[in-house]
Amino acid sequence: MKRVLITSFYRPKNGGFCKRYFRALNALLQAGYDIHYLATEPFPIEGEGCHFHHFPWKKEKCETLLFWFVFHLLSPFYLLYIAIRWKADILLAFVPNYGFLLQPSRIFLKKPLILFLRGDTIKAHKINQKSRLIIFIDFCIEALGIFNAEIYGVSETCMNRVLSRHPKIPIKSKQVLRNDIPVSTPASSAKKTDNYLHCSFIGILGKGKNILFLLHILFLLKNERIILHIFGEGEDRQRIENKIKDYCITDKIVLHGWTDYENLWPGIDLVLFPSLHEGAPNTLLEAISNNKAVLASDIPEHREILSEKLLLPFKEETWIKEIRSFLIDKETAKRENRKITEKTRIMLSFNWDKSVCDIFDSYFP
Repeated sequence: MKRVLITSFYRPKNGGFCKRYFRALNALLQAGYDIHYLATEPFPIEGEGCHFHHFPWKKEKCETLLFWFVFHLLSPFYLLYIAIRWKADILLAFVPNYGFLLQPSRIFLKKPLILFLRGDTIKAHKINQKSRLIIFIDFCIEALGIFNAEIYGVSETCMNRVLSRHPKIPIKSKQVLRNDIPVSTPASSAKKTDNYLHCSFIGILGKGKNILFLLHILFLLKNERIILHIFGEGEDRQRIENKIKDYCITDKIVLHGWTDYENLWPGIDLVLFPSLHEGAPNTLLEAISNNKAVLASDIPEHREILSEKLLLPFKEETWIKEIRSFLIDKETAKRENRKITEKTRIMLSFNWDKSVCDIFDSYFP
């Protein structure tokens, strides 16, 4: 008999969060689980055991406060109905908010709630200067979401920071499951022949990614032979475009939008990642998998997986010095950078999909 898993996320999105979420669901689907999920639109997952339950809402209006109020009000009951109707065996959430939505199902059916902590919503809210009311509401929802859950953090830093906010909330267990270095075969290894240093940023264009910091560095390096390729979209897109015009560096920046994975890497020499905070940096791991040189901000999440030689403080002069080392001798700098990332490659070379399945299988005799 197939084991039935219940989960939810409001809609598919670009970015590393959903990429991992869907990867986990695909792995569990292949392992024989029946998956029932609640969302406003279908996930990009196919299989006989994958069942979409529609939360009726127009997808273009899924980012409003009204939507989030209604979704958090009604989804716990809808998910409880699904769990009872399909005789759920186990529950999965990829963020505490969705743990909160699944709590009635956990309590009523007495089934384990597996919560993968993939990021820190409260810290993101503070960086994005959300209102105190929004932060307080999400703080309460976070506390309820982790209640008696089985916690699997993507990093020690992220997991401990979230749990330390709620020292009196009981949890069943906690451990770390890091992201793996994906096995990757780039579609093309073509090199650009224009004698420029081609750098890239890949990810959601939000304040937490600190892209304006990069733009100012490019402004300070505007007389150097360097191009920054920005792959991604997000709420900061307009601010970024305006700042590029203000700095008069339109010839230094290429805004690509969301781009197919295989087209991210050809011709790129160096991936720059100055994030203010992270859950786990999928972009850096994918860059290492594709043999790209990387430089990242010196934050705790990055320290867990990268050598300190690749981590830079939020000082423009330090970033400029490191980038100029690539301009002086690009091939040597790239080669030395890849040697340093080899330790990360070894540490994170494991079968993440199997690890996810092993976690779920361990709850069944």
